[in-house]
Amino acid sequence: MKAVKSKKSTASNNSNLVTFVADMSAAMDKIDERLGTDTSVTAADKQRSVKPRKGAHKVLETLVPIVRQHGLDSPGLSSEKMSEQLVLAQTLRPLVMRIQASLERVQGQLFAAESESWTAGLQFYSLLQRRAKTDGALAANLDSVASFFAYRRPSDTRPTKLQTRAKSHLKKALAAAERHGVPVPHAADNAAPTATAPAKPQAPVAIPVIVSDGSTNGATNGAANGVINGVTNGAANGAGVHG
Repeated sequence: MKAVKSKKSTASNNSNLVTFVADMSAAMDKIDERLGTDTSVTAADKQRSVKPRKGAHKVLETLVPIVRQHGLDSPGLSSEKMSEQLVLAQTLRPLVMRIQASLERVQGQLFAAESESWTAGLQFYSLLQRRAKTDGALAANLDSVASFFAYRRPSDTRPTKLQTRAKSHLKKALAAAERHGVPVPHAADNAAPTATAPAKPQAPVAIPVIVSDGSTNGATNGAANGVINGVTNGAANGAGVHG
């Protein structure tokens, strides 16, 4: 009996929620009718528009009588129209804050419901996958949803906001450097020097030892002494010159 009551309670809650959503949608339609023509602003429009500073409404209220005192109104620039838009903004602000609070609450419930249902679905699919290894009929039933669970979102290669801002700053800096004639080193100039492998030491050359008679030894020794003396004297003379 408890299970039956639980199912009836859940069905009743769902029915009440459906009715509530329909009533709220109708109420939002009435709000749209009261607001009049559509003046929705796109993201691109917001980027091109001037954003007021915090507390600007107080300054504008002070500015209106000064403008009128000095007769600065014109067909293209009216202090009366500025005042009308200021009053409209101040009137709509409480409504926007109230709608935003309700929107955040609805979005929170939506996220929690979707997250909880998806988590349960992943757990059920994991259990079904295990059973499908020994159940052909179950494996066939899972074919229709297998591709959905196996899908992986491709990695996002778009630059981040920080990268976009850095690129914009770099472009402006390079343009300023070019205007003022400041040389800008290339990336290759700032690259770290590559390490070169040390040269391999050459193998020592073996000097053959000639064994001969006395005359040969004398001539050989004399020639060797002459070469050694010449090299030694040359090195000494060079050191003396450079010293």
